[in-house]
Amino acid sequence: MMRPPSIQVVPHTTTTTTTRRTIHAESTSEPLLPAPPNVSDWNPVHLDMYFDRKQASSILYSPVLGKQPLTTVSQQQQQKQQSTEKSTELVITQDIIEHDQQIPVTRNDSHLFDTYEQVTHLQAWGGFSRGQAKAVMETIQNLLRISVAKQTDQYLTSSQLENESYLISAAVAEFRREVQLLRRNDSALLQSELTALAREVESLEQKLSEDLGSMRDELELSMNDYRSDIREEQKITEHQIQGINNRLTVSLGDAATELESLKWNVIWRGLLGGLVTALGITAVGYALSALRNARTEAVRRKEVIKSSNDNLSYADMELA
Repeated sequence: MMRPPSIQVVPHTTTTTTTRRTIHAESTSEPLLPAPPNVSDWNPVHLDMYFDRKQASSILYSPVLGKQPLTTVSQQQQQKQQSTEKSTELVITQDIIEHDQQIPVTRNDSHLFDTYEQVTHLQAWGGFSRGQAKAVMETIQNLLRISVAKQTDQYLTSSQLENESYLISAAVAEFRREVQLLRRNDSALLQSELTALAREVESLEQKLSEDLGSMRDELELSMNDYRSDIREEQKITEHQIQGINNRLTVSLGDAATELESLKWNVIWRGLLGGLVTALGITAVGYALSALRNARTEAVRRKEVIKSSNDNLSYADMELA
């Protein structure tokens, strides 16, 4: 099956004379009159909608009437001429562009593409009659106009863009000048404020130095008074310590004297006890020796008497 011709979009320029070929169909190397293809194999616009031809060319949207068609004298004559056609043709219904009702579409006699060549191609390889091909062409033309109106509504033209760019650059330049002026004013204001602050800082430094000097003098006087009080307290403390030392020295002397006296008393008592003990031991020894001597003398006397008695008796015996 032969492929449909591709449509190349050429920027539309508004001039005093209206041109018919603002969108051209590219030519192809394939033959223009192939075997008639099956209509079901090609995807035309709304093949499922068939219409009465006398309503096709008369429907055109206006920005004021909305869905109301605009019928001209030429269109009425064309409706009368084509009312005798017996073939069933597609109907351009209002549902095709109902979703774009809010976009204002102005009537323009200039065509966005080569309508004659498009109708010829649709008759040649599309299997359409002239009325159906013309209806499809008008549908495509209306859709293209709606798309162009939508793009025009959404985007800016080059002149509008240049105008907006100029306005933006002018506003930026004005803003730059205002910023520079404000910066100069702020710089001068800040400089004056810095000068005033420097003066205030100098006055504060002078006042602070004076306050520090007076505070230093007051601290020196307070320190001198405190030192004199401390010296007096130290002297009083030293006198008290000296008196305590003297009392301790006297007490220690008295304690040493008492200890010496106690020591001598203990020594004398020890000596007297030793002497008494020695005298007692001597007396006991003497008594024991005297007792032993007395016993020895008594024994000796008994022996002398016994011996004398023995001698007398023997002499008496001899005398007798």
